[in-house]
Amino acid sequence: MLSPSDLIREWTGKKTRPVCCLTGEERSLKDSALRVLREAFGAGAFNFSEYEAETADIGDLISAAMTPGLMSDKRIIVLKGAEKLKKEPAAALADYVASPSDAAMLVVLLDRKTDAADLIIGRLTPGSGLAHFAPLESAGAAGYARGLLEKEGITASE
Repeated sequence: MLSPSDLIREWTGKKTRPVCCLTGEERSLKDSALRVLREAFGAGAFNFSEYEAETADIGDLISAAMTPGLMSDKRIIVLKGAEKLKKEPAAALADYVASPSDAAMLVVLLDRKTDAADLIIGRLTPGSGLAHFAPLESAGAAGYARGLLEKEGITASE
């Protein structure tokens, strides 16, 4: 398992993996990681697709993940809320992550432990990435919020 900072370091260094799973309840940190990913790879409209599990057609998502990028080395496909997938779509996604294409990087966000999440994580290959984004403790949350404010030119006191 990678730490979130290791995963972000890989992405800023332009390292890709066919599949990356981001687990845990800390959505703000996962969203920040996705921003880093998009900036690092300059993924424009043709090479970046984002899906919500509750409305996604998993067949379309898998097809997109098997399609090479347009004027880019990789496509980036993001699936949010994958723990909400029903049994058949979760099984189809698990089959894909067990034998992923190198044409794209599929980033799967899992907010909590479910049968679907266990199935997907259990089928990850050794070349896949898995990083857990645990909830921040109060000091960590304060530091994270302060960092966000400072990026906007705002100073905050303790």
